[in-house]
Amino acid sequence: MAGIAARVNIFKTSEGHFMENVKIPLSGNPKIDFILRQYKALPGNGGNTYTWSLAKSAYTNPTPSAEFGTKYIPIPADNPYNDLIRKSLNNLSTFANIKFKEVDESKNEMGDLRFMASNELSFRAGGISTGINGVNTLVFKIDPPNGVTTPPSFYISAHEIAHAMGLNHTQIMVNGQWQEFSNLTDVTMLDTLMSYNQIRNSLHYPQEKTALYNSKGVYLGEAQTVSYGILDIQALQYIYGKNYAFNADNTTYKYTPEKLNFFDTIWDGGGNDTLDFSAFNLGSIINLEGGTRSSIYVEVPKLAPSKSYLNSISYDGTNAIGIAYGANIENVNGTQGNDIIYGNELNNLIKGNNGNDTIYGGKGNDTLYSGAGNDTLYGGEGKDIIYGGSGIKTLKGGDGNDVFYIGKDSINYLYGGNGDDKYVIGAANASYEIFEEKKGGSSDTIEFLGSIQTNTTYYLPANVENFRANTLLSSNNARATVIGNELNNSINGSVYANDIIIGGKGNDTLQGFKGSDTYIFNKGDGQDVIWEYNNDTLGKGDTDTLILNDINADQLWFSRVKGFAGDSDNLVISILNSSDKITIHHWFESTQNTAFSNGKLESINTADGKSLNISQVDDLVGLMQGKLAPTAGHTSIIDDYLSQHFGAIL
Repeated sequence: MAGIAARVNIFKTSEGHFMENVKIPLSGNPKIDFILRQYKALPGNGGNTYTWSLAKSAYTNPTPSAEFGTKYIPIPADNPYNDLIRKSLNNLSTFANIKFKEVDESKNEMGDLRFMASNELSFRAGGISTGINGVNTLVFKIDPPNGVTTPPSFYISAHEIAHAMGLNHTQIMVNGQWQEFSNLTDVTMLDTLMSYNQIRNSLHYPQEKTALYNSKGVYLGEAQTVSYGILDIQALQYIYGKNYAFNADNTTYKYTPEKLNFFDTIWDGGGNDTLDFSAFNLGSIINLEGGTRSSIYVEVPKLAPSKSYLNSISYDGTNAIGIAYGANIENVNGTQGNDIIYGNELNNLIKGNNGNDTIYGGKGNDTLYSGAGNDTLYGGEGKDIIYGGSGIKTLKGGDGNDVFYIGKDSINYLYGGNGDDKYVIGAANASYEIFEEKKGGSSDTIEFLGSIQTNTTYYLPANVENFRANTLLSSNNARATVIGNELNNSINGSVYANDIIIGGKGNDTLQGFKGSDTYIFNKGDGQDVIWEYNNDTLGKGDTDTLILNDINADQLWFSRVKGFAGDSDNLVISILNSSDKITIHHWFESTQNTAFSNGKLESINTADGKSLNISQVDDLVGLMQGKLAPTAGHTSIIDDYLSQHFGAIL
């Protein structure tokens, strides 16, 4: 196909300028070093703008070549190479820090690069890059030699231009035959246009499918590359620098199945960018890492049984889209099929859409959407936000403080991993099971944003510390029962409903908010703190209760202690002969219009049938104030007080 490139040191243009080649060292990267010719071409007029021209006159080689012909002619106006040359130069300038300007030879202007053609049978290459009269000249075959078709292609035009700009083949010539370097046998045209290795059936891409057929099995040609390859981009950027101005804003690269019949490689200069494959239905394998290729599957024509063998080589989108090294693409909008998507080290936004998807966020603070289907999402490192969607979901946060949002009509298996994780439950018909592998060292939270109409019981899973009911209940008649675990829990009940809150073991912080809430405490439950809503702002029907399940009244000791501000506004109920106690914050603070000031419980009920109201508790605090709590496990103060003032022990 493409031919040799001349190795000359100086090309002279008709304007009297010199296109000088400056020697450059190898990069140290073994793959691109094998396609570097170790020179940088300088434009005749200086700067970073190279001129180019289409030849207007023919040239006859005084020393005819048996392989590359004798006479070179102007490229006919209707030949595809006119467009392919422009596409190749434009593509090169998008990623390398160079520009190309067309000049007109009919105005006595000859470019640093000059393009011609050959239609001789003796011209046996698809193209060559050579020197003619001191000018860097690229010659393309425009007629098939010996009946063998070499159709014009982006590959040929871009290949020869890359020769002129300093790239070499990945092979060496030995006894007139091209031989690959031993460590580059797995490199194909898909990696670098400087390779002669066909894409299909290569060592690197053994599964590649490139043949294009119509529905009748008629061969339409091969899927072509429409851009320089990943290694070409890296090598030419090493020589000329990177073009960070290209697509420097937020860019969306949208592909459709009707038009995807090629291989493309993306370079992007900056911004927050998105790959959009949402129009596809057959799934994908997508990788946002630079230097990788993604497969976006398209439908293969349904061929007749007699031609079904062609399906194994028919183009199906495998490895269709590549991302150049250093091209930072942040986001992916996946297909409607089964996707496997890999993020990169950036803060990715990845949408799986429909289908059974597997998504890996990788490093960075990622936002992952599963969509509908049975999906598995991995947040990876960083502070990730993971949205479940409908279907059966396995959601894994990994390291970092992650947030999980549970979708409606779903079954969810949630793995927080390391970090302070939050599980937001807000959708109807959703079940969940949480697996927090580590105890302590983090603080994990379940938060409800939805609503229910019936009584519901919630248990804090192992190794999850916190529960937030928020506006969980939409009916004042519904009741939520929240039961903590052995950790130091923080449990917030619903804002308006009548909650039952059981902290369980550990030193818990409990908040019922509005509504008639019930707190249940058992012996050995630790040192709990209760925050109740301001009694001055609630109606008479709001009655809050503390139930001491296995604790009698004579085991209680009441005291008034200092709060956060240093005021003695907290009520502490100590269980004698134990370390257990309950602190009710701001019991004695009378500041109005503050949510948790004057936060009293209307009833404290003990196991022996006694019930103490607010005024009785205040009296008992006064009776016990200044006294030392008895070392024995009981006291007669409460029974004596009730008998004296109420005529009976209630």
